Amino acid sequence: MNRGSPWDLVTGSPEGQCRCGPGAPPSSRLPRSPTARVKRHAQLEGGATERFAIFERFAEHLRACAARGPVALLLDDLQWTEVSALRLLRHLVQRPSLPGVLIVGALRTTEPLPPDAHELVSDVLAYPATDVLEVSGLNGSEIAAFAEAASPRRLSDAEIGVLARRSGGNPFLLGGLLRWVPSDGSLVELDAALPLAVRESVRRRLVVEDAVTQRVVKAAAVAGLVSSLDLLARVTEVDRTELAQALDSAVRAGLLVGQPVGRSPVEFVHDLVREAVLSMLASWDRIELHHAVGMALFDDARSSSWAAVAAHLTAARPVVEDATLADVARRAAVEATQAGAFDEAADHLAVALDVMQPAGDTAAHGELLWERGRLLWAAERAEESKQVLSEAAALARRTGDGELLARVALSWRGGELRPI
Repeated sequence: MNRGSPWDLVTGSPEGQCRCGPGAPPSSRLPRSPTARVKRHAQLEGGATERFAIFERFAEHLRACAARGPVALLLDDLQWTEVSALRLLRHLVQRPSLPGVLIVGALRTTEPLPPDAHELVSDVLAYPATDVLEVSGLNGSEIAAFAEAASPRRLSDAEIGVLARRSGGNPFLLGGLLRWVPSDGSLVELDAALPLAVRESVRRRLVVEDAVTQRVVKAAAVAGLVSSLDLLARVTEVDRTELAQALDSAVRAGLLVGQPVGRSPVEFVHDLVREAVLSMLASWDRIELHHAVGMALFDDARSSSWAAVAAHLTAARPVVEDATLADVARRAAVEATQAGAFDEAADHLAVALDVMQPAGDTAAHGELLWERGRLLWAAERAEESKQVLSEAAALARRTGDGELLARVALSWRGGELRPI
């Protein structure tokens, strides 16, 4: 899905050109960017209704694509998916069937799910139309075939045995191990703990590179999915020629893949490699890089999303002015609200409230409490909404703000009038 926001697909217009089915390029998928934006904010008092309408727009877009040929919607790593995206998945699964549409989701049962996500995933798995396929690990012959296809050299039976034992037949772990099979056939190195082996291998590859290459690779690791040639040039303050040379060096070292252009993503050969690079960063270095990435994105938020800006500046909070972080968090909340992602919008406002807390009982603080209370109600988090709106009402009484108190009363339980 879209690297900037999973909601770009939801807010896309179903009337836009569909690139699925016969006649479409072989590599085409659902559009990565919306053909039209939602032109107004969600009506928060009727959040569930507004969200239903947005989800139906996406469903109709799928239907339009499927009218031209079968469509497969593949969703990986559901255990890490945002709550609002899981709500969309549940909606698609539980609505009347979409002819010609196959929805496939992959979930790692070994990863813990947040409470909100657990209920949504359970609803999807328990629905009668859902077929659950439990994938077992690869057996010995399959691991040998996998290794033969993925390894640059033929592995010995002893090495295959180590791979089978260390990976347990898990293709993800097996693929990670195969990237670091030692060229000299050392079973000791192959048999080492995976995280340690990856970190040490990455460290050895990175420390021999020049300072510019190291700086670029570390910046790319912190930037993550929003990393691009343009962004790295701004963050590292390296000219384009040096940056291209540094990326070439990182590719040759087996850290990055391909040669990005402009705003195309800079990708690591494996997530484990990126995680290993991050583990090498001192805490303050990581904070400063998050700050540099966040401010670069702030200056050009159209190339990413306010959610990405907020994530990086929140990670760099010790060096970010409270007013800046509060402003970005509110912008991210508006962006999420427009897409019907009320859970994420409420979380963004929680960050804004946290940084404004030292200011005490201010009108801006009351406004944020009121907005977050409405968002929580729209997100069907009734108890939290009640608590936050109660805080807003208490603040309004302390400050004598009759207008805020009236708005809280009108927003109670999505618009139900009651004494507060």
